[in-house]
Amino acid sequence: MLIVKKIFLLLFVLTFSINAQIKVNENQLKSFLDEKEKIYEDICIQMGIANWNVYTQENEADQNTPKARFSVLFSNDSLNQIINGWHSKIENISNDTLKRRVEVWHRVLTGAKVDMDPEVFELENQLEEWLSGSIPKEEIPSTQELSNMILHLMKLRNEKAIKLGYENYAVMMLDLSEIGYNWFMDFVDEILKRTKPHYDKIINDLKKELKKDTITIFDLRGIIQEYYMATGDAITLNENQTMIGMMSSILSDIGINYEELPARFVEKEVPYGGNGLAINVPNDFRAVVNVGMPLSVWMHELGHGLQAMFTTINYPILEGYEWCLGEGCPGYSEGMAETSARFTRNTEVIKKYSQYEVNNQNSVINKYSAMFLRFSLISVLFEIEFYKDLNQDPAVLTNNLYKDILYFDNPIGSSLNLSENIIYVSYPVYLQNYMLADIISWQVHSKLEEVFGKEYGFNKDVSNYLIKYFYSSGEYFPWQERLLNGTGKELDVDGYLKSFGY
Repeated sequence: MLIVKKIFLLLFVLTFSINAQIKVNENQLKSFLDEKEKIYEDICIQMGIANWNVYTQENEADQNTPKARFSVLFSNDSLNQIINGWHSKIENISNDTLKRRVEVWHRVLTGAKVDMDPEVFELENQLEEWLSGSIPKEEIPSTQELSNMILHLMKLRNEKAIKLGYENYAVMMLDLSEIGYNWFMDFVDEILKRTKPHYDKIINDLKKELKKDTITIFDLRGIIQEYYMATGDAITLNENQTMIGMMSSILSDIGINYEELPARFVEKEVPYGGNGLAINVPNDFRAVVNVGMPLSVWMHELGHGLQAMFTTINYPILEGYEWCLGEGCPGYSEGMAETSARFTRNTEVIKKYSQYEVNNQNSVINKYSAMFLRFSLISVLFEIEFYKDLNQDPAVLTNNLYKDILYFDNPIGSSLNLSENIIYVSYPVYLQNYMLADIISWQVHSKLEEVFGKEYGFNKDVSNYLIKYFYSSGEYFPWQERLLNGTGKELDVDGYLKSFGY
């Protein structure tokens, strides 16, 4: 009993000591975080190289070591106690940069209690290795076994998120990425409400054309093909051009010299279009792009790099490394990537680099955008709804979403295998970020045209504008504030929908 009392007294003294430091010593907090962020950045670099090697196979890919190091760092008692203590009275911090560092650290530490849990990341690593395409098929479990393991991973994430006080893992993901579950569901409701009349017209016109009372997903094949042709790359390369050369030309037009960037691109067979990796912000960016991908995919990955390579803030926790939930808003990062890719859809840029006619292209996109916005919501909402009850049949859930959003009965049949999409493992609850990205890129380009005129794609001052308002500050400002500073508005959902006539 005496030993227990002594232990309790020691813990009380230690806690009191830490709380006393929290109350009065910002300088000590800054020095403490400086030390921890050096370790944090070193692990981020190691993680980036490991992920690079997973897909390029240039060297042995060791993801376990950096994840284990993250786990040790984020479970450090002193770090957690000090961050939690300061975060509980964050308004008392006089230095704005230090305040923001505490905010981001608090989100990262919260997310790490799930994503960096050893039980979670060990299973995640194994699944990523099997699904990456780098392992011979005969050495990989069956699709059903993989699907069962992915479901188990999702249940582990859910259990640990619920223990932290969240309704489920999807809610935690949205909240820690500065989107917010409630905000996002309001966003979904707005998309569905505003697109409904236009989508209803598409379906009713198709019924008249086909002389059918009921439309199936197969009846949309012609529209889908027409839409994808319209959204495809208008800029195609001739035999004397390279992707790097075309990207260099487009960047040069807005005042950026590609040859001076610490960027490296590799073509490789990967299970998605591409992956841009900020290995060391701002000094080392690399991208692996799937073989045969169009220019827009290369420009998208380059956009991730531009955000990283022009970051000037010197605090690692604010530099925008992607490896830890809570570091920033992935939707904003994807928005910066799409801002780069959108130059390939700019009418004036297309006129310079292609003979493609864009007028019909834009009319097709506007005519059918309501359908594709609603299509996108099905994939997004699947994970969010699935995490609410992981015992439900994913095929039934998917069919119900198709019925509610697109009015189709049972389009995918009676089975759905989770192993068909690596995103459930590597990038869980991520697809909404691409919807946000399209709005962000539209908003940024609309502002560029307002400031620099119709031919902004050839104004060399555009690069300085992008760097000043969207790249240089890293994660110092929340993402909505960066949009407000750079465009005069937070995410302009209303303007985006009105651009389609909704």
